[in-house]
Order: sequence, then C-alpha cells, then structure tokens
Amino acid sequence: MARRRTQKGPWTVRELHSYCVPVPECGCLVWERSVDTHGYPQIRYERATVPAHRLVLQLQGRLPAGAHALHSCDVPSCLNPDHLYAGTHQKNMRDKAVRGRALKKLTHEQVAAIRADPRAGIVLAAEFGVTNQMISRIRLGQRHAA
Repeated sequence: MARRRTQKGPWTVRELHSYCVPVPECGCLVWERSVDTHGYPQIRYERATVPAHRLVLQLQGRLPAGAHALHSCDVPSCLNPDHLYAGTHQKNMRDKAVRGRALKKLTHEQVAAIRADPRAGIVLAAEFGVTNQMISRIRLGQRHAA
C-alpha cells in the first residue's frame, strides 16, 4: 500500500528521497511512487504535477530557468542528486543518441536473458540500455523482442 505524505508545506529533497529505494549496484535512488508513461517520476507540487527529478534540482537551486533536468545514469526514475544535472534539450537529445537510448530494440536472445536473470530490473535496464519499466514489462510477458 502506498505511503501517504504527512508533512505539510513544500517538499524537501530529504522527503522526496524517503520515497526512493537505493540501488547499491549503481548508486541510483529509484522513485517508488507515480511515474509517467516514460518512467519519469511525477509529483504534485504547488498545485501542478511536475517531474520529481526536476523538482530535486529546483529545490537545490541547480536548475536555471528554461533548463532541462538530465540523468547521467540513464535511469528515468532515479532521484539521486549526484546523477542529475541541468542541461539543454539539445544536450539531452545528443546524450540519448550517443548512449543508444533512441527506440532500443531487443533481440529474442536478449529478452530470454532478461527473463532468466534474477538481478534487479534497474541493473538490467542499465546493462541493456532500456528503462526499468521495459524490464518489468518483459518479465511480465507484456513486451517482446523486435
């Protein structure tokens, strides 16, 4: 059952992290609450739904106006401030292309390997260059190889 927020007033980075699970293998802090269709954390803040990774940078004063919140770890649901940095849309698209995250297709062998591998989904996601949500869908039989 989802834990309800008890604190009144604005969110703090510490409180946001209380809703995350640490992944020691990669250092990520993975958000356990609501995510959008691309796996990015979302949260209600000042009467709007905002991306939680942006909020972390904003609360730390590290997100200039008009900047995007980027992940160095390639894990959309990660809120570790050490894995987040401000950048431009162009930089984000360039990183996506360089890291091979643009519409990644997996082979039948890769899908079989993912289903058989007992390691954490986030570790496999980083290894195969896909989202943790895709790993979950593969394991649940909802996604197949190209």
